[in-house]
Amino acid sequence: MRYLWFMIKVLFVCEHNSIRSKIAEAFANYFGEGRVEAHSAGLKPKREANPKMILMMREIGIKIKNARTRGVQEFKDHHFDYIITLGNVEVTDITHQHSINWPIPNIRFTKPMEFRKSRNQIGLKVREWIESI
Repeated sequence: MRYLWFMIKVLFVCEHNSIRSKIAEAFANYFGEGRVEAHSAGLKPKREANPKMILMMREIGIKIKNARTRGVQEFKDHHFDYIITLGNVEVTDITHQHSINWPIPNIRFTKPMEFRKSRNQIGLKVREWIESI
């Protein structure tokens, strides 16, 4: 990763903010090593993060610090360098410089091995994105 003299602010968005965007946020804060400030939100947030996701992240040593889900409207007065959507969602009312879409399907009802595969795919995409900025 190139050295950054400023913090890159990113918002990861999926439909419910209970799995995919939470995973991406956790990986970005972990891999970003203090150079990335990551947040996550959903278009229609669930009441809480998916417990399976929390366990699957813990098994690789990453703790989910904030299991509370958030809606995109909570960030309407923020400015982000990047908004990265996961799945088929679109964010139009939040100020940002760059938009990226990762077409990662919802994994809520998948078996543990498929869940882990998607978790690892999100982690790889986050790491590659951080290395590219």
